[in-house]
Amino acid sequence: MKITTWINRLLGPFDIKISRRSTFELLRRHEQIGEQIHHEIALLQESICKEFSRRLDIVESELSKKVSDAERKELAAAMYARWDLMDRLEELHPLPRIAECPLCGAPVPDTAKEYRTECIFKGGLLIRQQCPSCDVIFGPEKMFRLSPMALGSEYVWHYAFSDENDCTHLEKRAFYDLPRKKEGTYLNYGAGRWARSLAELRDEGWNVYNYEPYAATPSEHVITSPQELAGMRFDGIFSHDLLEHLRNPAEELRLMAGLLKPGGKMNHVTSCFEYSHEYTRFHLYFFLGRAREVLAEKAGLVLLRYSEDGEYRSCLYGLPEEEVVNEI
Repeated sequence: MKITTWINRLLGPFDIKISRRSTFELLRRHEQIGEQIHHEIALLQESICKEFSRRLDIVESELSKKVSDAERKELAAAMYARWDLMDRLEELHPLPRIAECPLCGAPVPDTAKEYRTECIFKGGLLIRQQCPSCDVIFGPEKMFRLSPMALGSEYVWHYAFSDENDCTHLEKRAFYDLPRKKEGTYLNYGAGRWARSLAELRDEGWNVYNYEPYAATPSEHVITSPQELAGMRFDGIFSHDLLEHLRNPAEELRLMAGLLKPGGKMNHVTSCFEYSHEYTRFHLYFFLGRAREVLAEKAGLVLLRYSEDGEYRSCLYGLPEEEVVNEI
C-alpha cells in the first residue's frame, strides 16, 4: 500500500486528507535520506498539527462548554490518529536527536541515557534523554519540535476531553511552605483553570492572587494579562505542577524573580523533581540531581532548600543574596 493511501485511510474517519506529494515521494526514496527529508518531515508534522487544529475547531472560548461522551471519544481518537501517524513517519526516517541540553546548553552525546514510555493521553511513544552534565531528563523530543502554536494547541485539545485533578490541598501546601506574613502579597503562578485554593486562602485572610493566562474569565484576584502582572510585586510566589510543563523553565523563573519584592521567595512544587509521572507527553522536564541548582543558576536565583515528603517535592528559591540552607 502506498504511504499516501495508508495515511489518508488512517485519517479518513475525520474527513482529513494530507496531500504533500513531494514529501511522500521523498519518503519512498530511502537511499537519498538527508537533511532535506528531515526538513520535509518536520514540515509535514507541522501541517498535520495545523490541519487537526482547523478541523477540530476547538478554541479557548469553547472549553467551558460541556463536552459529550461521544465528542470526548472522537477527540481522543483524533488525538491518537495524529500522534500515531507522526510516530510511524519517524519510524520510517528518524529525525535527528536533540544535540544540546535545553536546560544547561551542554552537548548531549549519542550515548546519553534514553527513557522510553507510552503516553496515557493518546500521545504515542515518548522518548526522552538525560543530560550527563546537569542530570535533567528532557523530552519527549517530538513535543520539543512543535512550534509554540502547536504546543499550545496540545493543551487546548487535551482539556477539551480531559479534566484536571483537584490539587487544592497541594497548592495550599505549596503556599504554606513559603515564609509568610499576614500583610504580604502572594501569587499562585500558573494556577490552572479550576483552582479552588485562591478562594480558600483568601478566606483565611491571605492576600493571594492567581496568574493564569488561560483562565475562562478574569476577576478581581485572577490575573490573565502578562502586562498587568508585570506591574505588580509580591512577597512570595508559589506553583504546583508547573515547571515541568514550561518549554523554557529558566526563562520563566527569571521572569518570576523580577516580580519579587526584596527578600521575596518562591516555592515550586512538582513530583517531577524526580523521574515520576513520566507517562504524559506534557511533562517536558524532570529536574533530577544537579538540575535543580542549574535551573536556579540559569534563572539568576539560588536554591535555598529542597525537600521531599513522598510525592510532595519542593524547591524554595530566593534572590542571590539569600543564605543557602540544605534541607533534604
